[in-house]
Amino acid sequence: MESNDFICLGKLVKTCGFQGGLLAVFEAKIPLKKLKKAFVFVEIEHERVPFYITALEKKHQNLYYLVLEDVNSEEHAKKLAGSSLYLHREQLEKSEDVKLPSEAYLGYDVIDEVKGFIGKTSQIMDLPQQKIMQIIHEGREILIPFHKSIIRKINKASKQILIKAPEGLIDFYIK
Repeated sequence: MESNDFICLGKLVKTCGFQGGLLAVFEAKIPLKKLKKAFVFVEIEHERVPFYITALEKKHQNLYYLVLEDVNSEEHAKKLAGSSLYLHREQLEKSEDVKLPSEAYLGYDVIDEVKGFIGKTSQIMDLPQQKIMQIIHEGREILIPFHKSIIRKINKASKQILIKAPEGLIDFYIK
């Protein structure tokens, strides 16, 4: 599997209890029902190893308690603490109620209602004022706000973002 097939869910921060429980900080806003009984991938020595979630409980905002199958001791859990936690992209893209982290939209085709295909997202910058999509069009950078007033639809299955850019914004970059 390619690394872009995965979305970083967050990080396993520390052990919790003596039975192999872990505390995780989730960056992505994923409904609990979507994560319960799901496979997650823990990055161990630069490899993503699958684990089945057997228990999951929200503790505070983005802090979760979870138990992974076959992790049944504090010693085993300690080896996983500090590791990044991933979900396979396909597990999330089937659900419309999932708020994916910005990095999940990298490589999506950006299509403007007027100009048509603009390019692919190469970065989504999380600035204090707003998020900005960086799109590469014929070797040139185009910056467009990643905002609900501009984004008309995101099609996760076809990896496309349909936008209606403010008049003249795209022309500013490609002239």
